[in-house]
Amino acid sequence: MVHFAARSVRTAAATAALCLLAAGCGTAGATGGTGETGETGGSGGTVRTPKALPQAPRKPGPGGTCPTIEIGGPAPTTIDGTPANIEEAMTTSEALARIVEAPDSRFADTYGEMINDHPAGRVAVCVTDLTRGRELLAAAQQASPKADLTRADLYTCPFPRRTLEAARDRVSMETGAYSFPVIMVGPGDACAGLNVGSTAAGAASEGFRAELSKVAGVPVKVEHRDMPSLLG
Repeated sequence: MVHFAARSVRTAAATAALCLLAAGCGTAGATGGTGETGETGGSGGTVRTPKALPQAPRKPGPGGTCPTIEIGGPAPTTIDGTPANIEEAMTTSEALARIVEAPDSRFADTYGEMINDHPAGRVAVCVTDLTRGRELLAAAQQASPKADLTRADLYTCPFPRRTLEAARDRVSMETGAYSFPVIMVGPGDACAGLNVGSTAAGAASEGFRAELSKVAGVPVKVEHRDMPSLLG
């Protein structure tokens, strides 16, 4: 599944290394029947074009772990020819964002990330605890009664966004003290740790990965990234 406009905070994540994909960017209870995540519900709807959106499929799956984002492929829909996310999914993720982005959010120790249109018209919500995740959906529904939180599906992830933010900051503060350059630091797939970009030699060094993991306090994956070129 591909994620378009709703990944605006993922752009912020490239610089702030947040594990949030859909935020920023009706209306029954927050849970429904059992599907891939064990916490699903809702139905299809229409987008801002005359074409109706079919009901989003619910596929059974093992474990309900947080999905991995796939890059590339067709948009969930188009608006006047422009690739876009499904409007109803955006409304759902925005309602959730208002809760998890609050400075004093009581779900900071639970919330990992969101993925819009996974599948089309639905929002994958990754949390460290399903009970707390259900409370998050209920709080978002109460605060935004026009949003349809039955479109949100809960998945589990190892770390909340707050933990990964703190890990990112620790790694970033020590960039001059490592064996190899740190070119970028970002969230790992499914909120399972951090991704660090480095040179080819750095990506091949197990010792470097161990250095980073010790500082981060979470698992680290090191990938080869080209050094940015200076303009001017």
